[in-house]
Amino acid sequence: DLTGVADVHSNIGQLYRRMGRWEESLAEYRASLALRERIGHQRGIATCHNNIGEVYRTRGQPELAIPEYEQAIRVLGTIGAAADAAVVFMNLGAARVESGDVGGGRESLLEARTRFATVGRFKFLPEFYRVLAAAALREGDLSTARDNAERSLELARADSARHEAAMTERVLAEIALAADQRVEARALLERSRETLAELGETLELRRTEALLERLTGDGV
Repeated sequence: DLTGVADVHSNIGQLYRRMGRWEESLAEYRASLALRERIGHQRGIATCHNNIGEVYRTRGQPELAIPEYEQAIRVLGTIGAAADAAVVFMNLGAARVESGDVGGGRESLLEARTRFATVGRFKFLPEFYRVLAAAALREGDLSTARDNAERSLELARADSARHEAAMTERVLAEIALAADQRVEARALLERSRETLAELGETLELRRTEALLERLTGDGV
C-alpha cells in the first residue's frame, strides 16, 4: 500500500517538524513525495511540496520555501483543488513577507483571502490575519498591524484555537515592543508561553521564550 506508506512518512515528517528536527522532517517529506510521484497522486504531491516549504519557512529559510509553495500551487491548479490552493497561497504570502518582499506577500495573501471566501473555508483565518499583521509590522504600520493581530486573536478564541491564540499573542508582543510598550509585551509573552507549554507545542514555545529572553536581557 504505497499510499499508506506515503501517509506514514508525511505524519512522521510533521512530528519531526513540530520538534524542530529539520533534516529528519525533510527526509520524511521527500520520501513521501517520491512515493506519491511514483503513483501519480497529484494532491499528495502538492501537499508534500507545501510541507517541505513549511519546514524551510519554520526554520527561517523563507527563500527556500517560496519555490516549494509555487510548485504546490501549480500542481493544485491542474486538479482544481481551490481550497487547498488557498492555504498554500497564504503560506506563500507569509514566506514572501518573511523574505522581505512585503508587497508580493500581500498580493499572495489577498489571493488567499479571495479563495477562502469563494470556498467558504474559514479555519485558517486566525493565521491569515496574523500574517497580515506581520506584514504591516515590517512596514512600520503599527496601527494596521495591531488591528489585524487583534482580529486574529478574536477569531482564534472564538474557535477555541488556543495554539493559534498563543502565536498571535507573540505577534502582539512584537507590536507592543515596536511601540515601546514593554510591560504589555511581557504580559502577552507570559500568556503565550503558559499556553504553549501546557499544549506541548515545543517549537512555538521556543520562539516565545526566545523573545521573552530578549526582553529580559534588555532589563524589563
